[in-house]
Amino acid sequence: MNRLSVGKARTLRSLCIAAVLIAFGAAESYSQAPPGGGKSKGSGNKAPVVTSLFAYQITGNRFRVTGTVSDETPTTCTVAITGAGTINLGCDSSGNFSGIVNVPSIGTLTATPNDGLLTGSSVSQTLQNAPPTLSNFVAVPGDGNTWVFSGTVADEATEGLSVTLSGLPSGYSGSATLDATGSFSITVTLPAGSSGEVTGSLTDWYGSTVTAVTYFGS
Repeated sequence: MNRLSVGKARTLRSLCIAAVLIAFGAAESYSQAPPGGGKSKGSGNKAPVVTSLFAYQITGNRFRVTGTVSDETPTTCTVAITGAGTINLGCDSSGNFSGIVNVPSIGTLTATPNDGLLTGSSVSQTLQNAPPTLSNFVAVPGDGNTWVFSGTVADEATEGLSVTLSGLPSGYSGSATLDATGSFSITVTLPAGSSGEVTGSLTDWYGSTVTAVTYFGS
């Protein structure tokens, strides 16, 4: 082989080696810091962890779900809520997440975190729905032939629930929709001289019922 051929062969080999080194360097750089600041493979990242999870009942068959995820890049994280209700929630820069999930019936909610590359262990919470209570149910005479039936309901989410009166004289009825305080007052005009026992009843968002009885009349 003449000197010119040897020189060309050496040049070609050098170019090939350089190309391999450049490609390797680019791949190594991507594995350490991919474009956009997201997760990268082979960089020793850990799976995200749900460090707190809370769920509390609100108006309607719904629960507000809140919690926190620990991760190297919290803003890349999402939390999949499954079980008694389903919703996907994003995390802020501190790893906090929050949202409202429809829950047709009481059960368990499970939160599973994902940071775009790795999926963390699931965390669950069993939802609660205690029976409502109705206290201080009384009947007080008002002006003319009116009677005021009042009381207080306690429940995880009273706003929007209704108290209904039964046992009034035939053809008469009364009801009230509660606010967040649970207090109610129902004014009913009844025939003069009427009296008897009246029952106040309420059913909460998940079918638990409470009743209370009071007497009205002279």
